[in-house]
Amino acid sequence: MLQIPKLRATILAVLFLSFAGLINGFARDAVTPISITLDRIPGRIGSWRMAETQAMGADIVDLLGVDDYIFRNYKDDQGQAINVYVSYFSRTDRSKGYHSPLNCMPGSGWEIANTKPLPLKIPGSSEEPTVNRLLLQKGAEKKVSLYWYQCRGRILHNEYLERIYRVIDSIFKNRTDGAFIRLVAINTGQDIQKEEAMLKDFASRLLPMLREYLPG
Repeated sequence: MLQIPKLRATILAVLFLSFAGLINGFARDAVTPISITLDRIPGRIGSWRMAETQAMGADIVDLLGVDDYIFRNYKDDQGQAINVYVSYFSRTDRSKGYHSPLNCMPGSGWEIANTKPLPLKIPGSSEEPTVNRLLLQKGAEKKVSLYWYQCRGRILHNEYLERIYRVIDSIFKNRTDGAFIRLVAINTGQDIQKEEAMLKDFASRLLPMLREYLPG
């Protein structure tokens, strides 16, 4: 007999495969403009201040297929730094969509030591959305990354669930827009637990803020 988690995963996989062939037909004309451009995201978030902003080359932007993005470093008063990447897609399909860190990080030389879902506590709210936490390793060097998908009013940490909801929304809403958000601790010199706590604090402030910028 299949265990419940395996059974659930099997059901989700079947649902995804059943509907996957429909997504292209519904998504081709489904373009949803961003509500507020991402460059309007404040340079100060809580105790964090923007220290640097970077622009990707046009070839990289074309390759990723993003319609809007920010690529920034934020620092706090203790000099701790976080790299923040927020990308928005007005529609997604086979030729235009998210690049999961599960695929991209190993391609850039980082090994994924482990991954786990991580609940956040939003200040002033009872909401506890879940993001994905990666422990990355390159030789003896380790660092922590958090990422999630913020799509059509949903917060999703799982790539497979994101795809299933994308297919469902393409059918019933004619929408496949969404955002991918990734945070990486940089040059902290701290232990993994402190890096994780630092990223959780920043993510708990950024995530609700993004709702003003992204279509709900």
